[in-house]
Amino acid sequence: MKKFFALLFCLLLAVSGVFALTIKSAQPSYEKGTALEFSGACDSGKTNFIKAEIGGKLIFEQQVNCFEGGTSFVHKYQTDMLDPSGNWEVTLFTENSSTDILVQVEPTPQSAYYRITFLSPAKTSFERSEIVLVSVHVTDSGTDETGAQIVMYDVFGRRLELKDEGSGVYDINYVIPHDAPIGDWGLVVTAKKQESGGIFGGERTISSEIQNANLRIEIQEPTNQTYEQSDSVPIKAMAFYPSGVAVPNERLKSAELTTLNERHALEINSDGELVLAWTPQYSGSQTVTIRAEDLAGNFGSSQASLVISCSVTCFAKQYGLIILVVLLVGAVATRLFYTRAKLSLDLVSAKREREKAMGLIKNLQEEYFSKGVMPASSYKENLASYKARIIELDEKIRELEKKAEEEK
Repeated sequence: MKKFFALLFCLLLAVSGVFALTIKSAQPSYEKGTALEFSGACDSGKTNFIKAEIGGKLIFEQQVNCFEGGTSFVHKYQTDMLDPSGNWEVTLFTENSSTDILVQVEPTPQSAYYRITFLSPAKTSFERSEIVLVSVHVTDSGTDETGAQIVMYDVFGRRLELKDEGSGVYDINYVIPHDAPIGDWGLVVTAKKQESGGIFGGERTISSEIQNANLRIEIQEPTNQTYEQSDSVPIKAMAFYPSGVAVPNERLKSAELTTLNERHALEINSDGELVLAWTPQYSGSQTVTIRAEDLAGNFGSSQASLVISCSVTCFAKQYGLIILVVLLVGAVATRLFYTRAKLSLDLVSAKREREKAMGLIKNLQEEYFSKGVMPASSYKENLASYKARIIELDEKIRELEKKAEEEK
C-alpha cells in the first residue's frame, strides 16, 4: 500500500510538473585537490545548474544532467589548488527554484606549500573605479618561486591571473569596477605549480573595503569670472572616475547646477559633457556648484566663483519700482516745496507793494497839504486809487496767509 501511494505521488508530481530540488554532499568536508561529489533530485523538465560560491566569489557554475527519464543527478567537481579554501555555498538551481548546502574545503600541506606575501596594496580601503596594484611575493622556504600560476579573485569573484615579473614577484593592475558591491572585500590570491613531487599551491587573503567613487568634476566653462546678469553664461563640465576615465553618458544618472538661490538640471550630451546655458536670476558674487551622479550611486561635485554684475536693464528690473517711488516722492516733495516757496514770495511781494502804496499816499498828502502844488481834484482821484489798491492788497495778503497756514 505504501509503495502504491509513493508511486501515485510521483505520478502526480510528473503530471503537475512540480519538482522539489534537493542536494546533498557525499561528505561534509573535503581536502583541496580532491573531488567534491553531490547528488539529489533535479527537475528533468528544466535546465539544472550547480554552482559554488564563497564570500561572493563564484568558484564554478556548471550544468547538471538529470538521469535520462528520471529526476535524480550525481555531479562531481574536481577542486584545484587555485580554488580558495573555506565554507563553500553549493547551490542547485533552475530558472525558478533553488536549494543549497554548505561544504567545507580544507587546505592541505600541499595547497599551503608556497608562502604568499602581499607587497601591494598597502591600504585596505578603496574607491570604486580606483586602480589598485595587486603585487605579491611567492617563496618556497625563503627562495623566490618563479613560473607559478598566481590568480586573484576580484570583487565579483572573477579569477584574474597575475603576471610573473621575476624574482618571485607577481602583479596585476586591477581597476575596481564602477558598480562594485559596497562593503567588505576579501582579496584572495592563490598559487599553483606542478613540480616533480606533484602539484603544490598557496593561498593568502587580506581584508579590505570598497567605497563609493568620488567623481571628479572638471569645470571647463565658464572661462570668465565676471558676467552681466542679462548674459547667458555657458556651463560645460565633465565627470571622471578616480581612475581618470571619463564617465560615459549612458552611465550618468543626473547632473545639476546649484547656487544659493537657484537649481537647474544640466543636459548630458552624447560625449558625456554636462552643459547648460544659464541666465542668472540674481546679481553679486555667487558660488556655482556642479554635481553629477552615475547609475551606480557614485557622485561628486565641484565649485566655481563668479561675479554677476547688474546691467542697466537688470537695474531697471530690480530697482525700477523703488526708483519710481523715489521719483514720485521727490516730485510730490518738490511740488510742496515749490508751492510753499511761491506762497511765501507772493506774500512778501504783496506786503511790499502795500508798503509802497502807503508811501505813495503819504507823498500825495505831503504834496497836497504841505506844498499846495496839487489840485484838489487830482488829490482826491489819486488818493481813491491808492486806497482801492491797498484794499486789494489787504485781501490778497489775507488769502495768501490762509493758504500758507493750510500748507503747513
